[in-house]
Amino acid sequence: MLEKIQFFQGLDKSALHALEARAETRNYKKGVIIFGRGDESDYLCVLLDGLVHAYIDGAHGKKIIVNTIGPGELFGELAMFSDEPRSANIVAVEACEVLIVQRKAVMHAMAEFPAFSKNIIQRLARKVNSLTDDVSSLALLDVYSRIARILQQHTDAGITGRLTQQDIADRVGSSREMVSRILKDLRLGGYISIENRQISILKPLPNAW
Repeated sequence: MLEKIQFFQGLDKSALHALEARAETRNYKKGVIIFGRGDESDYLCVLLDGLVHAYIDGAHGKKIIVNTIGPGELFGELAMFSDEPRSANIVAVEACEVLIVQRKAVMHAMAEFPAFSKNIIQRLARKVNSLTDDVSSLALLDVYSRIARILQQHTDAGITGRLTQQDIADRVGSSREMVSRILKDLRLGGYISIENRQISILKPLPNAW
């Protein structure tokens, strides 16, 4: 199971099996909060199946989605390594299967396998850079450019079909109506197709709209 997860590269089979033996699989129904902002962070999560949103509560009850996580991806690792409370809420967008790996097990594996530690450091650095890019896009890019960036990110991750227009609006800090207009224009221009909520990029998106 874990050998397919990039985060755990650098561990030999016996170490992977030992981690799996100590891990716990949990199932969550759609709409369930997996953990909340401010909760303790003594474990990380591997999403085996389903889809989750990381979000924070904005003004007037508005939810701001900061990340969408698909199968094979991790969440909760930054807070776990920093020993700080959770910085965002995680909600199951659809029924999910999640593998829970405790901090002690990860730390033990890091001490025993230097290649695993190196892989983790590189992954965490890439994630921090990605978060910095997300913040920069909100501050520097217009609404169309933010939408195009989200579409490309989710296409690369293979989870675009699970995005709703409201999800995109919550990610880019815009209204659902604005997102709908831009997606309609991109579809009419032949850049994307939308079938059964599945958004597919047909050709490179324009730099501006």
